[in-house]
Amino acid sequence: MLAFLAATLGVLAGLEPELAVLTSLALAYALAAVVSLSWGLVGFIAISFLALLPSLGGPLLSLSKIVGGLLAISWLAGVASGRYKRLFPTDHPGISLAIIAFLTWNLLSVVWAEDASRVYGYTVTFLLSFILFPIVYSATTSTRVARMLVLGFVAGAAFTAAYGIFVQPDASGLAGSPSATAGLDRIAGTVGDPNELAALLVAGIALSGAIVFNPAVSGPVRTATAGAAGLMLLGVLMTLSRGGLVALAALLLTGMLVATRHRGQIALAGSVILAFALIFFFGVASPEARDRITDNDGGSGRTDIWKVGGRIVEAEPLTGVGAANFQVASIHYVIAPGSLQSDERLVNNPAVVHNSYLQILTETGIPGLALFLGIVGACIAAANRARRAFASRGDRDGELLAIAVICAVVSVLAADFFLSEESSKHLWFLLALGPALLGVSRANRPTDAV
Repeated sequence: MLAFLAATLGVLAGLEPELAVLTSLALAYALAAVVSLSWGLVGFIAISFLALLPSLGGPLLSLSKIVGGLLAISWLAGVASGRYKRLFPTDHPGISLAIIAFLTWNLLSVVWAEDASRVYGYTVTFLLSFILFPIVYSATTSTRVARMLVLGFVAGAAFTAAYGIFVQPDASGLAGSPSATAGLDRIAGTVGDPNELAALLVAGIALSGAIVFNPAVSGPVRTATAGAAGLMLLGVLMTLSRGGLVALAALLLTGMLVATRHRGQIALAGSVILAFALIFFFGVASPEARDRITDNDGGSGRTDIWKVGGRIVEAEPLTGVGAANFQVASIHYVIAPGSLQSDERLVNNPAVVHNSYLQILTETGIPGLALFLGIVGACIAAANRARRAFASRGDRDGELLAIAVICAVVSVLAADFFLSEESSKHLWFLLALGPALLGVSRANRPTDAV
């Protein structure tokens, strides 16, 4: 069998070298995921940042999609064999029911949606993201595993930052946002959009704090993580993303509110970030780049889109226009009282709402947004309960991990006021860590140094 497999890969390497590499990596990953779901999840998180790396298959046949499928199969096999003692639906029935209700409501919107195919595709995308909840919950059996997952996220974010900084892909050809990227040297990394990249890098900076400030972690790992955080900060600034700067502010504010025993360290980190940003924008960046941050230009077309979104909410507050149907239905609400600066992003080139919350509200109405916020709030509350549980027994390792997850989630949610990334697997992975850490805090497992 092995000889046949090796021969097949050899022939494939001669015909399609990139596909052969992709197949080899997928097979290696499948073996690792079967042996350890935790390591399989670490690999998935790191690989998930490589969505647009050409050598790994591109966006349609990406290594990330293959790895995600293999990870789900590995988890299902473990559930069938009774390997996992803790299961998410039984330990968190409230969140599980809210997820089912949210998916059902999205799918039900096919009844009134203008384009039914968009509803089905959008619901499947959410379903694939929600599968992370039971997988993360089963895989996260200790704070050591949680640190592994955090390091996987940080490694992936640092890689995409380095790719953008040093390789500099053409962001103007990849970005899906209404913001202009041509001529400004904005980086997009392997994510494909400067604003999305900035949000993920800020989350990576937040998670790196759980490693850098943890004395239980070995010195070399802490030093390498601090270097990765600095690289990610430079990446955030080079995206020229105003949403990224808002996310940074949200990260620091949340840290000051939640990490009461670490406020001095957070204040110092905030001072360093502020100084770094001032040096970059007023000493390194071009005048055009600086103007993009300081000028009030209506959010590069976002305000017009939001105005039309508001009209949809007024007209259809309970049902919306159907999941993923804003781009189809927005044209019907352009001609109405209230001037628009431009209808380019609504008529000639229909765009998403560029606000996750307004996107859900316009497409699935008040019930959809209420369910979404309910799931998000429950996950943050679970992380905060885990933080208190760890702190009460002096487990600084677990406490720092919970704080970092809360800060990362809030920073992404802040950035999502300017992005339609409500179905992002990175957001739902971070949210899934909240209940997972709560489960670890209840199990009272010992921690190990990395």
